[in-house]
Amino acid sequence: MLGTGFSSVLYLLPVLQGNEQEKIANKLLLRDECPSWIYEIKMGATSICESWDAYAEDGTPSNYSMNHFAFCCV
Repeated sequence: MLGTGFSSVLYLLPVLQGNEQEKIANKLLLRDECPSWIYEIKMGATSICESWDAYAEDGTPSNYSMNHFAFCCV
């Protein structure tokens, strides 16, 4: 499960890539199941949500902020 703070996620993919872990970086970036950035898009989000589980699997939104900066660093 992905669980990093928003201050460190900015560095996560470049560090993985710089340490010959491109496959892991690509898998992380392109993942479309929760938790992931693409999961939010898949559920209909047009901005970054406050929580990875802001949308239920059936697409029902939660009470979290749907316009949040915390996960947008990628």
